[in-house]
Amino acid sequence: MSTPPGIPAFRPVPFTGVIFVMAEAGQRGYRYGHPEWCNLGQGQPETGPLPGAPARMRRIEIGVDDQDYAPVPGIWELRRAVAELYNGLYRQGKRSQYTERNVCICGGGRASLTRAVAALGQVNLGHFLPDYTAYEELLDIFKLFTSIPILLDGTAGYRFGLDDLEREIMGRGLSALLLSNPCNPTGKVLAGDELEGWVRLARELSCALLIDEFYSHYVWREMPEAGGMVSAARYVDDVDTDPVVLFDGLTKNWRYPGWRCTWIVGPQPVIQAVSSSGSFLDGGGSKPVQRAAVPLLAPEVVAAETGAIRDAFLPKRRIMLEGLREAGVRFDLEPEGTFYCWGDISGLPSAIDDGMSFFRAALERRVICVPGEFFDVNPGKRRSGRPSRFRHYVRFSFGPDKATVVEGVRRIQEMVREQR
Repeated sequence: MSTPPGIPAFRPVPFTGVIFVMAEAGQRGYRYGHPEWCNLGQGQPETGPLPGAPARMRRIEIGVDDQDYAPVPGIWELRRAVAELYNGLYRQGKRSQYTERNVCICGGGRASLTRAVAALGQVNLGHFLPDYTAYEELLDIFKLFTSIPILLDGTAGYRFGLDDLEREIMGRGLSALLLSNPCNPTGKVLAGDELEGWVRLARELSCALLIDEFYSHYVWREMPEAGGMVSAARYVDDVDTDPVVLFDGLTKNWRYPGWRCTWIVGPQPVIQAVSSSGSFLDGGGSKPVQRAAVPLLAPEVVAAETGAIRDAFLPKRRIMLEGLREAGVRFDLEPEGTFYCWGDISGLPSAIDDGMSFFRAALERRVICVPGEFFDVNPGKRRSGRPSRFRHYVRFSFGPDKATVVEGVRRIQEMVREQR
């Protein structure tokens, strides 16, 4: 918790879950790249070269015109490149095509989500539990809309069918629904007929889908279409009337988190609204970074990078799942996407059978993970006084390089053995 002591007018502002655990690790000597630490916590993929991947970009040229501000919606060249990428991957042969007017460029994933929720009206916005930790404060800051939590059932593999979706939309009067797909932290993937049904229902019931697709190239299910990538863009009928708003960027799928270059794709009226909200929230992203990002969206670059990610990350997924199972961690669902394993630790010895205790014990071994309670998205702390439903869960990341994953799992196994 970041608190300005004794300063009038300011409120205590909590860290998001991931930033909290990184701050705690930092107090014990962790720093980025520290060779003695295993960071299985932060949501960042390894950023170095991968076999078969395009060469990593090391320099950005800054042209004379790039010293100026970028337009708040982003430079038109990158907006067009994003639109063309989505059309090529997901909309071939369809009458309705995305253009640069359907794209807004932002300075990071949180910035793009903030722009979107700032543009919402007085509506009921549904969100799932568990889901991405940063949604919590985001859903609390803006007061026009009311956030409605929807609990997912781990025993059912976090599946949420069309009947469930229709019941929530109609029963709770939802005008919008926010979700990550693939889901952070559970790894659940909506795809194929199921995702098509969600888009159709949103169209029929006039409920906007705000879909965080930042892990859409990390799909471990067999997905022959679009080279193993998933997006609701495939099932949109009319790009300017279907209420589907998508968020993605270079952060995860291109493995350039430090660039802070992301985008929103959706109907033109939505893009106009989020551009307007960006004019007072952040003023627009970095112009040189946007210019440098354009060639990264070439279809051949995207295909090579996605293929390299799959080849490098699938073995790490197997190592983590097998190793944590051996330690006694249980999984409601093997991750179908993302680079996270969402583990139930309730069967471990009592000293480490809840997420926060496990996290602190792991820190002593220089291993970082994220307690599950941070994914119990609770805007305004309205459920205060009750223990989190996910207090016996931990999110583990296989985003780091293979050696780090292997060593981190080994240390966890050793920690559990010593507690038995």
